[in-house]
Amino acid sequence: MNRFACIFSALLCLGLLTTQVRGQHLNRRSNFGFQPLPLSDSLAEATGLPSTEGVLVGQVMPNSTFSSAGVAPGDIVLELNGMKITGWNDLPVAKQEMWGGKKVEMVVWRKGKRKSLTGTAVAIPRESSDRWQVEYDEVAFDGGYLSMIVTRPFSEGPHPTVYFIPGYTCATVDNLPGLHPYRKLLDSLAGLNYVVVRLEKPGMGDGPNPCNCVETGFEKELAAFRAGWDHLLNYDFVDRERIFMFGHSMGGTEAPLLAADGDVNPLGIAVYGTVYQSWYEYILAMLRFQEPRMGEDFLVFESDMQEYTKMFYEHYVLNRPLAEIIDNPTWKSLLERDFALNESGDILYRRSFFWRELSQRNVVKAWAKIDAHVLSLYGEADLEVFNPESMRGIAQIVNAYHPGKAEFVTFPGTDHSMIEVGSMEEGIALRGTPEYRRYLMERYNYDIVQTLHKWMQRVMAEG
Repeated sequence: MNRFACIFSALLCLGLLTTQVRGQHLNRRSNFGFQPLPLSDSLAEATGLPSTEGVLVGQVMPNSTFSSAGVAPGDIVLELNGMKITGWNDLPVAKQEMWGGKKVEMVVWRKGKRKSLTGTAVAIPRESSDRWQVEYDEVAFDGGYLSMIVTRPFSEGPHPTVYFIPGYTCATVDNLPGLHPYRKLLDSLAGLNYVVVRLEKPGMGDGPNPCNCVETGFEKELAAFRAGWDHLLNYDFVDRERIFMFGHSMGGTEAPLLAADGDVNPLGIAVYGTVYQSWYEYILAMLRFQEPRMGEDFLVFESDMQEYTKMFYEHYVLNRPLAEIIDNPTWKSLLERDFALNESGDILYRRSFFWRELSQRNVVKAWAKIDAHVLSLYGEADLEVFNPESMRGIAQIVNAYHPGKAEFVTFPGTDHSMIEVGSMEEGIALRGTPEYRRYLMERYNYDIVQTLHKWMQRVMAEG
């Protein structure tokens, strides 16, 4: 054995080279590697750009797709691989077919002229660890494949397992930055010797995926997570009798629906930052609570609230399609202002039918049906859930039909992202500020992990 082979062997034994790839159908997504900045009217005029369509480039990271093409700070991105870039919302779409190693062509506005640039897409590095194994796998779904990331102890097992279901946004759960709350949660669980399973939503992570996340309805997303559950049961290192789900935000709605709809039988379900009410009921209560606290005038907002009550009843209860809803100019204006309505029919960055499908689901019935142990976790500064009754109610529903199966725990001063911000008012003041980044780095509430761990250990001990 030569010197370099000895070094490689030693690293492998120490666990420093732990990333394994099981799937053969998926390509690695690339990273743009730049800081997008808003393009103001004054800046566009100063640079001679005929319109404000495009994305301004701030910092360009080394060893990235943009650096390989020679993009410079101050450039304005106009086209990516033939797709016109009108603003930030176009970037995720342009990235869908940008795989590591593929040629990238772009057009930027530089020094008053259009300039064509060519480079090579640089793949996002895979996760690795010296404390646990990291495996990348793929799950057959809807005529394609979804990416699955698994962390597991080095010992053979089988091990207790946590199946993680994230919030509603179309965002990857792969290779998250160290300050991300999900990364802190998942790494903490991996460090406690759990197998941790993450499934990318359709259109996210490695690909090509069978569909675009933004265009995926609630029912199809639910089916994707069901496919992920079925797949993880094939791992010989997973203890099938000791599988837990952890759902955050929308994931806390999807977890009980998964467990109630079929033969998905977790030993326990833990949820944080979610509700049991219908989407129609929740969205009105959220608006009623949040808007005055975010600085809206009470009387002005009350006028808006009356319109929202009528609009959402028509859309989510009577099931009128969005095209008919936005025929009302007042309702269209409200959705554009407060819910990011765009020309594609997206509301809160998902297609409108995602929310309509969610509205048809009876979450109370799901919680009442399942026979799993349940842990309902509530952060007292959670602006999205905004009061403890929703999460206390989850435990009450479960215990009403399965006495003693559910627990409710509160965490003082903790927001929707599991960060200790102080009071609700202090959390609101931190939103959108650079200071909140420091909170993300330093003030994740690890009591949540410890509470979750102790609960799972107790549930497993009780059998």
